[in-house]
Amino acid sequence: HFEQYGEVVSVEVMRDRVTGDPRGFAFVVFKDDATIDLVLKNLPHEINHKAVDVKRAQARGMAPPSIHRDGDGTDDAADTTGKATGFQATINSSSSNN
Repeated sequence: HFEQYGEVVSVEVMRDRVTGDPRGFAFVVFKDDATIDLVLKNLPHEINHKAVDVKRAQARGMAPPSIHRDGDGTDDAADTTGKATGFQATINSSSSNN
C-alpha cells in the first residue's frame, strides 16, 4: 500500500515476544523523509478493508515513557524507531467493510 507514495526501504511488523503473533502495528521506513509527509497528508489509509492509523515514528528515547510494561517491569516491545524516515502504521481491527 505505502509504496505508492515513495520507495519503501523496510517494514518491521511488531510481534508478540511469546506467541509470535502480530501485535497490530508496524514501522515503515522510506528512502526519502518527504514521503512521510505525503503519507500523512493522504488520510485515511485502508489495508485489507481495515482502517490504518499512521503517525510519524520518534527516535528511541524521544517519546514519552510507555504506560505499558511487560512482565519484567521494563517498557514493552519497541514503540519507537531510530529511523527519522519512518512512521508507525497501526491497524484498527474494529473497523471493516463487511
